[in-house]
Amino acid sequence: MSSNSNISVGLLGLGTVGSGVINLIENHQEELVHELGCGVNVKGVLVRNLDKTRDVNINPEYLTTNPEDVLNNPEIDVVIEVMGGIEEARNHILKAFAAKKKCCNSK
Repeated sequence: MSSNSNISVGLLGLGTVGSGVINLIENHQEELVHELGCGVNVKGVLVRNLDKTRDVNINPEYLTTNPEDVLNNPEIDVVIEVMGGIEEARNHILKAFAAKKKCCNSK
């Protein structure tokens, strides 16, 4: 776990599902702290287009088009795959496992 005693997550994808995940994390911090014993923070998000207008509150510094920025970020504890597709998502998850990240997906 990250040194700040919060769980830091990285998302692979920021479409409808990824935006929903961020909104859930943002809107349910109290419940997450109660259930997990710590907060959850989003520290990185893989996107296709950095310039796209988004309907979610995310620090633009956390957005990247390079999957390695999420997969190899030592601050990220958990990788959440919500990008869709099969092969590219699979490859990213395998890299996340190799980097000793915990992973989950939306399927």
